[in-house]
Amino acid sequence: MPLCNRAAVAVGLALLARESAALAQVVQYTDRATFLADTGASAEPLWPNLGRLDGGASAAYHLGNLTLSISPPSSELWIGSGGYPSVGPDWTTFVAGNDIAVSGRETLNVDFDVLVMAVGFDFAEPTHATVQYPPCSTLCPCANSNFSVTLYREGSPVGQFTYNRPDDTAAFVGFVSVDPFDRIEVRELDGTCDDEYFGRFWTLAAACTCPADLNCDGLADFADYLEFLNFYDAEDPRADVNQDGLIDFADYLEFLNLYEAGC
Repeated sequence: MPLCNRAAVAVGLALLARESAALAQVVQYTDRATFLADTGASAEPLWPNLGRLDGGASAAYHLGNLTLSISPPSSELWIGSGGYPSVGPDWTTFVAGNDIAVSGRETLNVDFDVLVMAVGFDFAEPTHATVQYPPCSTLCPCANSNFSVTLYREGSPVGQFTYNRPDDTAAFVGFVSVDPFDRIEVRELDGTCDDEYFGRFWTLAAACTCPADLNCDGLADFADYLEFLNFYDAEDPRADVNQDGLIDFADYLEFLNLYEAGC
């Protein structure tokens, strides 16, 4: 990522942090190339062609650093078309590779294995069949839908924004948050049960500049001490503070030194 772009993103986030909470402290992107150049986000694995997942509204799927699930009123989660005869080999050509499809009004929850500060994904809202399956019908007429995206960290919202992308094109939704987050909830705010599709994801893990700030909240406090103890007890590699390949009392003492130094 060029230094000038990094600086631009940093300045933009700093300015947003001083604005009201109504702005959601989120920088949005509509162009994937610009998003990747500015953030250096990494591609998550391509979606396999599994088709409709078992479990109905309780279905969930984990791949890479992501876990997908849905919420009511959505009723089914699809990863690819699965080659179902009624769907065909692909949902739409507007999204490269296999698509994520949701039955009913779209809701999509994405949990991240690590704290992230930037996320992007391909998106499409077709009004006609580009392969076989028609995204709209008499029961589910085409509608130009608006979506909200709410960012969460440990169950508490840290930001929110809305988006609307043009129909019948390969679109992109990208965003960078002032505050790291571990979950997003995408919600269709209007429209009908017509279909929109989600594609590949890109993520940027949150970088903590203070060694003792294990939870990346900008502080070195008792919560970080407890986090270290959890890592230590679980023999998690993140407890290997001195990076000697062992998790032992030397790491505990090293973390105490970092903790006392603060941020």
